[in-house]
Amino acid sequence: MPDKPLHLSDPEKVEAFVREVLLSPERKIPVVAISTVPKTGHVWIQPQPLHDELGENALVAVVETGDATWRLSGLLPDRLDVFGGAVRVWWPQLHADSNPYDHPLNLIFDERKADTTRRQIVRSILAGDSRARPAADSGTPSNPAADPWARLRDEYRPDYVVRGRVAHITDRYVLVELLPGATAIVHISELDYGWLDNPADSVAIDQVVAVQLLSLDTDAQRCEASIKRAYGQEVRPGIALRPDDPPFLGDAAIERTANTASGETQRFDELEEERLQLLDERKRLVARNRELGELLATQRKEIKSLEDRLAYRERLPGHADPLSSETAFISAVRVEYALRFGEDDRKRYPLQRMKVGREFLNRVRDLDGIDVDKILEVAAQVASARCHEIPGRAVHELHAGEGGTPTRARTSDGARAWRCALQIGTPSARRLHWWSIPGADGATIEFASVAVHDDFGIPE
Repeated sequence: MPDKPLHLSDPEKVEAFVREVLLSPERKIPVVAISTVPKTGHVWIQPQPLHDELGENALVAVVETGDATWRLSGLLPDRLDVFGGAVRVWWPQLHADSNPYDHPLNLIFDERKADTTRRQIVRSILAGDSRARPAADSGTPSNPAADPWARLRDEYRPDYVVRGRVAHITDRYVLVELLPGATAIVHISELDYGWLDNPADSVAIDQVVAVQLLSLDTDAQRCEASIKRAYGQEVRPGIALRPDDPPFLGDAAIERTANTASGETQRFDELEEERLQLLDERKRLVARNRELGELLATQRKEIKSLEDRLAYRERLPGHADPLSSETAFISAVRVEYALRFGEDDRKRYPLQRMKVGREFLNRVRDLDGIDVDKILEVAAQVASARCHEIPGRAVHELHAGEGGTPTRARTSDGARAWRCALQIGTPSARRLHWWSIPGADGATIEFASVAVHDDFGIPE
């Protein structure tokens, strides 16, 4: 047994702690986990005094909210983690099928609640809670009066209307504590007769409420209840965890809860909002990391493509300039397509037949402000019909002018005129114009001209 509480801030240490301690079938004592409040590092229960008080009866660990609690959540069964200033007791025999209700989570928002929680934890551990001390071979707990589910079995029946305290709120249900260590689940549909978007709009943490028991299975340690069905009904007297103790929820507890519920609800709302913000920030960082990875992969492909194109150009003879002839331009477009399109893309975007209009090469030579490599890149996209899926290309049929003017068509072969953007974001952004000539076995792309944004002409 260590002489001081464990401190878990490193995710790797958390992983070893879960594997070697929490989930170990050899563990005989409970583990009390105290999580820190986000950003401040504050703990509601001081770990060293608790460690000294429990001695060898329990192991106390402090878990820093952040990377450590994220890792803890991923390693433990669902709803058995702890974070954000809460405190949880993990009893021995924790495993993948453990019931979260058997390992109580305590949400703390002020010093009064912290002191109450500390005393409850110490009392349950030192008294030998039945979960910490397995039953004898006879199956009878050594201290049946300390078992909250046994008390519920003896005192409560389905349809009883009893008093409980709200212990946990989710977006779909509320957990109501009937006795320390025994909770009933109240589904959102059983909170109120009106529509609720969020259970927190109806109840608050630590609020004392009346519930009608809908089902009670003490062997499975499961209870379902309804708050709305308890409206207007007489509430049965409270019961205690042990026969000699006062009722779990008496009038003093109800009055105290009413006086403090508002402040604790506000504090809980603040913590919940902070938790949601941390989740959103984590999602944003994961998404951004994915985007940067994709961008890096794309840039690497572009660099490889440029290197391949440069090597190809260096091997070309001097007369193979893409603008030297129609054949040279079509060949350069085919090379561009082969360099830029992977195997999967070539299957999805097969290259169509191409031809060069009679004025196209002269138009390219005469138009300044656009690189031939860019024209080849876009021409390969046009010839494969991929340009229609690239938003920045702004592909559309070529009209005779601005507004609602008719589209251009060629009567001799039924071809329709199209244009797309070679550049964006400049007043004189260049455009590529082409004819799409229909045919029985597919279209033929005829590159017609390059022009500035306001030029709607196309050679026939």
